Amino acid sequence: MPNRELKKRLADAGAISKDEGRGFYVGDNVQFSIGQGLLSATPIQVAVAYAALGNGGSVLKPKVVRAIWAPGTPLSNKSTIDLQKGVVVQDHSTPELVRVLPMESEIRDPIVKGLTRVINGPGVSFDFYHATTGEKLFQSYPKRILPIAGKTGTAQGFGNLPWNDSSAFGAFSLTDSQPYSAFAYLEKSGFGSRAAAPVVKCLFTALAKRVKLPTIVPSDPLDVNMVTPAAPHTMENPLCLVGAGSSVRD
Repeated sequence: MPNRELKKRLADAGAISKDEGRGFYVGDNVQFSIGQGLLSATPIQVAVAYAALGNGGSVLKPKVVRAIWAPGTPLSNKSTIDLQKGVVVQDHSTPELVRVLPMESEIRDPIVKGLTRVINGPGVSFDFYHATTGEKLFQSYPKRILPIAGKTGTAQGFGNLPWNDSSAFGAFSLTDSQPYSAFAYLEKSGFGSRAAAPVVKCLFTALAKRVKLPTIVPSDPLDVNMVTPAAPHTMENPLCLVGAGSSVRD
């Protein structure tokens, strides 16, 4: 989080100019309010933030392992194992609450409304109609089955050159029965709606059961000497990626 101490440390290290590191200014708050400047976050931190916004303020510990099974899990055939007959030695499926952020409805509701409008529209009209950054892309998304709210983002790269832009998009579901959040960040791939947003769109389309996915089966035994990488998997129907991305850096 940007503050006076961080700016001084970065200035001492030569990462920012000495003049910029002399204090924390009004302009720093302006940049911070839109996620620019010295704000720094990993993709998983942003995903956790979207989840907290979606669930009303509960910050949950992110996990990459759901469960660990004991060795010797029985086979269901010659090449795959039967998890139903195995013994779970560690179960990490229960959510772990880190803290609860105060998020009154008068603060949260306008934010969620704005993020929902990014997906559904409408945009704004002054000289002509300007669609939201996600409105056209998500026209084909099954909004009634799994409604979501989200936001495009573009991280400007070196020299503020367009080919150095990185694409970001985060979203969360608006239904308690399917509480999901997702965030995608693709380096040097353009505006948020052009690369990262289609990826998240496909994730939620799959969660809405509108994309056919290949069956994933755990195999046993694991060949620890294998040097060949796993073969790439492609979606049988990649139409969830299709849609018109926004032409603005937002």
